[in-house]
Amino acid sequence: MKTPFSSAAARSRVEGLALLAVAALLGLLAVVQHRWLGAIAEAERRDLKEQANEKAASIAQDIDRELTRVYLELRVDAKALEPAGAAAFGARLAQWRSESPHEGLVRDVFVADRPASVPATLRRFDPATSSFVETPWPADLAPVRAALDGGSE
Repeated sequence: MKTPFSSAAARSRVEGLALLAVAALLGLLAVVQHRWLGAIAEAERRDLKEQANEKAASIAQDIDRELTRVYLELRVDAKALEPAGAAAFGARLAQWRSESPHEGLVRDVFVADRPASVPATLRRFDPATSSFVETPWPADLAPVRAALDGGSE
């Protein structure tokens, strides 16, 4: 009695079909794996983007908070330009620098003054003397000086 796979031709066909089935399954597996890797990469990309956005928002919030604190604590008004007021301003500046994690945020404090029809003058707070002393305009503030002097014409 002959078995269905007894002939060489039949065996060859079965082996060929089995090989074809294995190749098809491998191809299907490759497609599924490619899609999974794509989905994983997309999820990772979204997570990294979300983390970067959260970090940027946190940094922006920290900067905004510190600049607001600088503005509120280091305001210069007419009283601060007087000797007693300048000493109080110096104390506030020293306290802010000692408490702030970003003490280098404020390098100098300047006050520009432009009386009518006169070029603007500049005063810088001198911590050594606790006073605002007249100083030459630094190159960094040239646009501010031009705007102030341009308004007098």
